Amino acid sequence: MSEGAKYISEFTGTYLLVFTVGCNVLGGAGVWAATSIACVLMVSIYALGGVSGAHFNPAVTVALQLAGKTNSWGTAGAYIGVQLLGGILAGFSYFALFGKTFNLAPNADAGFGWWEACLVEVLYTFMLCFVVLNVAATKATEGNQYYGLAIGFVIVPGGYAGGGVSAGPSTRQWPSALTCPPRAWASAGPSPTCATSWSVLLWPRGSTALCTPRSTAQAPPPPWA
Repeated sequence: MSEGAKYISEFTGTYLLVFTVGCNVLGGAGVWAATSIACVLMVSIYALGGVSGAHFNPAVTVALQLAGKTNSWGTAGAYIGVQLLGGILAGFSYFALFGKTFNLAPNADAGFGWWEACLVEVLYTFMLCFVVLNVAATKATEGNQYYGLAIGFVIVPGGYAGGGVSAGPSTRQWPSALTCPPRAWASAGPSPTCATSWSVLLWPRGSTALCTPRSTAQAPPPPWA
């Protein structure tokens, strides 16, 4: 597969994921928002995993690179670049569709601050990377067909358990940590008061290092790569 095809795949999957998040939030999808987002991630993984490996998140890309499952840090950096671009353009797309956007911030109405929000971001980003490494990048589960379902449905606990902490009143029904980096760029872009969105970009990166040692020596590259 050509490098260009891989970058288009990462752009497309991230765009679909972030656009779905925005439409759920701004459209008031309510209780099924997390499930909707989990499903778009799942189908994107199955559709595009054979092209690029279906990272769709800088945290996942960094985790796979640390585990030795991507070609180089240059490739990882290119993946992250197109993921951020996809997230930004998705943010402008739902802004164009709804005529408004939203900011990322802790759920202050429930008494949560930045410490609690960052803790949730780290824990559920760790959960995402851990699942990716253990269903899609380990020898013990090589060749399975459930990897997309498992990875996609990490969104469900992340959304329902963590959304009420690290997302504000208008956004707390959807997963906060799992689409954090591209979504933070997307919400920071068209939003008139974007300062709080940018701080979420850095926190989950630390969790990627925590989940890599278990898988580093066990697996070949993902079966679709």
